[in-house]
Amino acid sequence: MSIEELRATLHQQVSGLVDDDVAGRADAARDRARDIVRRRRITAASVAAALVAVALLGAALLGLDPLRRSAPVVEVPQPDQVGVDAFAGRTPLESRESHDGSEVTLSHDADGPTQWTATCFGVGADYTLHATLDGASPGEAPCEVAEPPEALLGYVLDDRFADGKHTLRLWITRTGSGAVTAPDAVLVAGVFRLPEPVAVVAGVGVYDVERVFDPSRGTLREWAYAGSQESQPGDRRLDATHESSTQMVAQLVVPDVEPGVDSGVDPGVVRLLVDGVEVDAGPVLAGSGYLAPLPPGRHTVSVRLRGGPDQPRPFGVVWREVRP
Repeated sequence: MSIEELRATLHQQVSGLVDDDVAGRADAARDRARDIVRRRRITAASVAAALVAVALLGAALLGLDPLRRSAPVVEVPQPDQVGVDAFAGRTPLESRESHDGSEVTLSHDADGPTQWTATCFGVGADYTLHATLDGASPGEAPCEVAEPPEALLGYVLDDRFADGKHTLRLWITRTGSGAVTAPDAVLVAGVFRLPEPVAVVAGVGVYDVERVFDPSRGTLREWAYAGSQESQPGDRRLDATHESSTQMVAQLVVPDVEPGVDSGVDPGVVRLLVDGVEVDAGPVLAGSGYLAPLPPGRHTVSVRLRGGPDQPRPFGVVWREVRP
């Protein structure tokens, strides 16, 4: 058979073939196409779900609510506020504090007599608290480790001082250094309204209750006003006697040498005796003016001025009894 005859025979056989499964193959092709699309959709949905799950997990880890459209509110922890509390009839007016040992400034526009307090704790006696009221010479006291029951420093602005704006400034130093900050140091400044005085002794208002340190107990105790005696104008001596069935304290009120009053008089001009025994008057007058508590019974405090003005102002002794 020649080549031409072979080609004619093959052409005749091919033309006689019939494709009886065209529809089936078309359906199969469409099924495969749908399967591919379905798998792609499932894969896309799975990826989206995975992304949502990751987002939700991230939100949960961050403590956020993914369903809320508003911005999250982050609560920033604040240090516990120390503040100041009322004591001995004093009413708190305002306070300022720092919890890292940084400087504290408290200003208040007073319309009457006030008492100002300064406290430092959390770091111990390696640190010293400094306080100045209206820029005057600063007082100082060692800081405490624990919060003390009473302010470390204080100022009383009674009727002898002008009303208006006053400013208390606090800072700390460390031994051998200047002003510093300390992460654990707490500084608190406070101002209080003073109560009405129960008496006026030597021109000075005396209040019903005061807190005075009792060394026999190592703590502060409240002492109530129990009486007072005052010298006559121009006198240089005073003998003040008090009798009680309970423990008592005596407070010297000597305006000519009182701390914080610009008198220019040396406390050394004052001679002080308790029941006839001489006591160094300098530390008493340079401090709070209180003598050590005395036991129940009858006691006499004698004051003698050995110098000072030719016509000294009246001075006095205030007696207080311990409150139950």
